[in-house]
Amino acid sequence: MSEFVERPWGGYRVIGQTDTALVKELTFTGGFIRPQRHLFRFEHWTLLEGKIIGLANDQPKMLLRPGDSLVIQTGAWHWFGGIGKVLEVWHGDLLDEGDIEVKDLP
Repeated sequence: MSEFVERPWGGYRVIGQTDTALVKELTFTGGFIRPQRHLFRFEHWTLLEGKIIGLANDQPKMLLRPGDSLVIQTGAWHWFGGIGKVLEVWHGDLLDEGDIEVKDLP
C-alpha cells in the first residue's frame, strides 16, 4: 500500500496494481474533485462508507451510498464529492495521473 496523497477534496492511496488495473482507496473529507475525464481508461467506483454526490456519464446528479457502484466510461466528464471512502479501480492502456483532463466550473 502506498503513502496517502493529499488533495483539496481529501486524498487517496494506491492499494494494488497489475499490468491492466490500478486500485485506489479515495477518502473524501467534504470537498469535490474538479470536473475531469480520462481518455485512456475507465473507472469502476464502489462506495465503502459515507455519502458521495456528483455527476458522471451524462447522467443527472447522483447520490452514492455504501455498497453502490458505478462505471465511469472512458472520456466521460465526471465530478464527485462529499464525505466517505471509495474503492476506485482503473482499467485501460494508461494507468497514471497523466490521463486526467480537468475543466473549471463556470
